[in-house]
This record gives sequence, structure tokens and C-alpha cells, in this order.
Amino acid sequence: MKLSIIIPVRNEEFLIKKIIDQLQSKLKIPSYEIIFINDFSTDNTVKITQELIKNSSQINIYSNKRKGLGGAITEGINRTTGDIICIMMSDLSDSIDDLESYYKIISDENVDAVFGSRFIEGSKVIEYPKKKLILNRIFNLITKLIFFSDYNDFTNAFKIYKKSVLPIIPYTDEYVKLNDTKGIDKRQLGKTASKKQKFLTHEQLERIINHNSKHRHKSSLAQVINVLLPSTVLTGLRPSEWFNAMIRQCAGRLTLIVRTDKLYKEAQARLGVDKDKDMTLFIPYRGIPLDHLDEHDVQRIRATIGIMNDINKSERNNREFLDELAKNLRTTVLDIWSREERPDIAIYSARHQFIANMKASKIEDATITYLAGQIYEETKHRHYASKLKGEVTTTPYNVEEIMQFVKTEINSRFQGDVS
Repeated sequence: MKLSIIIPVRNEEFLIKKIIDQLQSKLKIPSYEIIFINDFSTDNTVKITQELIKNSSQINIYSNKRKGLGGAITEGINRTTGDIICIMMSDLSDSIDDLESYYKIISDENVDAVFGSRFIEGSKVIEYPKKKLILNRIFNLITKLIFFSDYNDFTNAFKIYKKSVLPIIPYTDEYVKLNDTKGIDKRQLGKTASKKQKFLTHEQLERIINHNSKHRHKSSLAQVINVLLPSTVLTGLRPSEWFNAMIRQCAGRLTLIVRTDKLYKEAQARLGVDKDKDMTLFIPYRGIPLDHLDEHDVQRIRATIGIMNDINKSERNNREFLDELAKNLRTTVLDIWSREERPDIAIYSARHQFIANMKASKIEDATITYLAGQIYEETKHRHYASKLKGEVTTTPYNVEEIMQFVKTEINSRFQGDVS
């Protein structure tokens, strides 16, 4: 079976000879071709490559029609003549020995694809940017959750496929349209939360998730939205509260422990604590029972916590990250709905929907106020969605038990009575 190796290259004039030499000297596969795809290089990559391969019938270089790694891979797939296709990176980070192992597996066994992984037991991640590693882990966690897959490294490009399972993907006007961000009204991206839609219907949520899943290659932020919105509908957390959320057993029950932002600010004001000091000891928490949810919902919430905790521990600014999420969601809404039908959906719309669902399910006002982390009961009446926008749903039960446990076991450690 003939192997086609696709290698996207951009500005690799100093590395291209080493790539070709290593492949030609180490590759023992009897029938193969190497296809370099020039991704808009501005140096002498093309000229040097053409000179190096002028006497070879196994190596060719073509130009990418649309800038970017995805476009380069697509162009490469469309150029292949082999039965098996491998995608490799030009930085020599992919092992030729592994390539031959993958080729043997896919040739000898009844499998359609073999993927490499950086995150399985026994693997190592060497000299990899920390921020990029965090984003990769976020995307992989989301993708596993959405597609119920056991594979854990979708973002690793080192893969080998039978050509029969890969479609030919032409460049079309529709593809261009999907990647064109011109015409987006930047003023729409900056609307205040008060002007946003104070509910999020199940149908709207499904359309957003389906759209982001279909176009998941465009942005990892869209995949964060896909777990954040439904998790917020289930729990009612403010966007910023996810950064410090955690799941614990409270009174023998699975509980989401949340640092309440509203009370945190009050604690600062009432206790007169120096803002430069660690506020952890002064922050009141609330507990949201999760034992009424099914396992899939709980896993989605765990995924959201994992993602937001990773961002919180990284060097990335939390506020800027939330702003990027908001802009991404707005762009998605613009893509899905026509101007006449377009709803003003924000991340906060999911929190509104949680409160509306609690109202529709006839949960007591005091309980809703506690679960939402509000200080005053009238807030949920004046500033949040009405029960008419809510759906009767499975709700937390015996919240008072969790409330008392959190107050006694957690908030009692704080200085001052701020609960």
C-alpha cells in the first residue's frame, strides 16, 4: 500500500534540507510520496525545496490556496495518490520510527486510522509552550465530552489514515463565507449585559452547540462556550465564579462549591481588608447540590471547572478571557441567525435561564436567592428573567442541608459575619 506524507511548510528555508534528508535516509516503507504544501512562505522555502527535489519522483511541493494549517492539510489530501495518508509537522517533532509503526498497524490490521497522543501514560511533552499546552488540553477535554470519545489528543496533527475514509474537500464560496468576519458590527460585540436577552431557550442553546461543533476547527473558544453555557443553565454561576469553583462532598452529597463574587466585594468593603492581601480567608462560599443531575451533566460541569481553573492558574488575564468568550459567542449568534431573527444572547443569558427555571419549578424565593448568590431577594424579581421564560425541570432538593453545612464547615472559618 502506497503511503502519502503531507507536510505543511512556512518559512522553513533553514530546515527543509534536514527534513528531506531524514525522510529519505530513515524511511523504509517500499512505496511512498512526500507532499510539501507551501503555506504562503515569504523566504526561500519554495526555491530551495524545488532545487533539492528536482531529481526525485517521490517528492513534490504545491502551494496552499488558502492561508493556514487547515487549508494546507486540505490541499495536501487533495493532492495525494497513495492508499494511506500521514500528516506530519515540519519541525521534525514527529518520529519517523513512529510513522513506520503506524503504517504497519494500519496496513496489517483492520483499522481506518492511527493517532499519536501526547497525553497518554508514558508519553512526554518536551519544550512545549505552557499556554499552548493549556489550550490544547482544554480543546481535547471539550471534544472528548461532546463526542463521547476515548481519544485524548485531537489537536496533535501526527495522524495516519486510510485514504478511503477521508473525503476530497474542495474550496468553495461557502468555505470562504464561513471564515469571513467582515461585516460584523463591532458595536454589537460591546453591548452591556443589561441590554442582553434575559433567557436562553433550549432550542437556542442547541443551535449554538451544533454550530460550534460543526465549525470546531475555527476556535477553541467556541468549544469552551459549548460546555460553559449548558453548565451555567444547570448551576446559575456568574461567568467569573467558574474560575474558583470546585466539586466536593458536603453532608454526603455531591456539591458545587462557589466563591460568591457579590459577597466577596462586600467582604472587602465591610472588613476593610488590604486589597493586596490574599482574600481567601474572608470570602464567603455557597453550595449548589448536584445530586439531582445525571452523570453527563455532572461531567459537563466538571469539564467547565477544569477549563476555567486552568485559565485561572495560567498567565492569562481572566477578564480578558471572558471578553474573548463574549465576542466569540456574539460572532456565533451573528453566523446562526438572520438580522431579523437575531437574539441578543450573552453568556449571562444562561444564568438568567437558570433563575427562570427555578422560578418556573416553584422553588422558594429564599432558596433561589441563595443558589444564585444574591444578597437581596428582590434582585431576582427586578433584574432577572420571569418564570414565564423558565422551564419546569429537575431541581436541587433539600438545599437547606447544604446551606447549613457550607455555613458551618466553610464560611465559619472566615473572619467577620459576611454571610
